[in-house]
Amino acid sequence: MKIRAHAKINLFLEVLEKRQDGYHELDTVFQSVELFDELFFEKGDKGIQLTLSDSPVPAGERNLIWKVYELLLRRSPDRMGGVCVHLEKKIPQGAGLGGGSADAAAALLGFNRFFQLGLGDEELRTLALEIGMDVPFCLSGGTALASGRGEILTPVRRCVDFQALVVYPGFGIPTKSAYEALRIEECQDKRRSDDLVRALAGEKVDELWQMLYNRFEETLAGVYPVLKEIRDMLVWGGCDAALLTGSGSAVCGYAPVDVDLAPLAALMRRRYSYSAITRPTQKGVVFDNAD
Repeated sequence: MKIRAHAKINLFLEVLEKRQDGYHELDTVFQSVELFDELFFEKGDKGIQLTLSDSPVPAGERNLIWKVYELLLRRSPDRMGGVCVHLEKKIPQGAGLGGGSADAAAALLGFNRFFQLGLGDEELRTLALEIGMDVPFCLSGGTALASGRGEILTPVRRCVDFQALVVYPGFGIPTKSAYEALRIEECQDKRRSDDLVRALAGEKVDELWQMLYNRFEETLAGVYPVLKEIRDMLVWGGCDAALLTGSGSAVCGYAPVDVDLAPLAALMRRRYSYSAITRPTQKGVVFDNAD
């Protein structure tokens, strides 16, 4: 069985306040994109055997795929058998692209089908929340407004199409470090996603660019100057807008679909660790086959 786990980008991200549970209240718009990791499932002797392509992501108990298996094993010990999972890691780690969450969502749906657990949508969503706040979105994918800690999802109608050039500087930014650098109590000019949601439902892609926003961008560009360097190069090279995704470290340059971004992508690939041109997609997890 082969599954694609699609990355996400944040078209809008505002951090509203710190909650009593230690998390932050968010107003964000998620968008699934065509970048993906691949998971391969085969029968195994006992428990889970997890292998990875060349990647700094851990392959043992710290990996979210492993944690999903253990979570389901505790819930259905008589149904979970041996399995070998291989992860072809293509989404950069610690980039704000939701790669780990996407892998967890794919594992949850994959194990459900592989072991015929019969879990429904609500059960899967509840289990996804036990793994991480972005995992419920990665289960469904598409375009969604997220509030609360990022787990309260409202589907968003998207009519405009665009492309994004994703550039990864070669290092990740830990989420905890990003929030500590933000100092949310000093942020007074809060923005809301309403205008962006309206722009997505419209037909004029040019109206979208000025609505893109990320609260982390200014703060993290001060800590990591290369982020501003990448953003400026993307705009200089032909993108209509450029924006950090999530809490970094990837920066996305945005342009209409008829703009040739290939030369700029090649330039960025020579200068930085990773670059790829991608488009929005309507699914977070895709079963390529079930054999």
